[in-house]
Amino acid sequence: MSHTHRRKENWVLSNPLSSEIARGSIDGMSEFSGFGERDNTTIIATGADIWRGTSVDIPWPNQLGGERMMVISSDYNDRLNGTGVQKVEIDYLDAIGNEQYETLNLNGTAFVRTVGTNIRFVNAIHAIQVGVGTVSSGDISICTNGTIATVYNMISFGGNMSLSTQRMIPYNKTFYLHEWTASCIASELTVSRLRLRATAAHGTRVNGVFLFTDTAYIYNTTYKKEFAIPKKIPQLSVIKVSAWVNVAGSYMSSSYSGCIEDNE
Repeated sequence: MSHTHRRKENWVLSNPLSSEIARGSIDGMSEFSGFGERDNTTIIATGADIWRGTSVDIPWPNQLGGERMMVISSDYNDRLNGTGVQKVEIDYLDAIGNEQYETLNLNGTAFVRTVGTNIRFVNAIHAIQVGVGTVSSGDISICTNGTIATVYNMISFGGNMSLSTQRMIPYNKTFYLHEWTASCIASELTVSRLRLRATAAHGTRVNGVFLFTDTAYIYNTTYKKEFAIPKKIPQLSVIKVSAWVNVAGSYMSSSYSGCIEDNE
């Protein structure tokens, strides 16, 4: 069972649990979240995932043993001595599902391979060093080794962090989903449905099947849902948000958050 640090127990009693999780005062518990955007959402019968990439469904890496990847920008100035993003950190899960982090020096439009060869899932990629431009000069993609056609995550032009709602829950951890939000800007007569989805049901992983956790019809507004009883999402499950529209062109964003806890 997770427990507080002994030296802080009296302090914890008088403060909200969420504040103490943020402070790192409770062993085995931390914040976990996802957020993303999608522009010009297209009409897709199976839904379009909320992220900054161009593909409708966010690809998954090799799930059996992971894989090596490469990072590349569409602009020359995203390089170690350039004006854009110079260094990035990749937040990923290895073949088992353990959390790992790797730092790479960018080389503009020339790819740079990861040291890690067993990357199972890329939860995020973000800048840790930038030039005078302070943000990316182009689209920075992390993709399968040897081709830029399969992009697992990316930092879009003018940004410094990936904006993808897709996350995998690390091995030996459980995610308790507390809330999610969705927003949409659309043209007249557009019907937009945003659905929070996870490969889990009743607290059990359902591998490869994205089941609906909640849904909202949105038109030029924002939706927010707080779960009175948090949703239990087990280890190695994947969570994301997808959209369905009847008219192409909607601009959307979504986020979710909660706490992640070490399993017993």
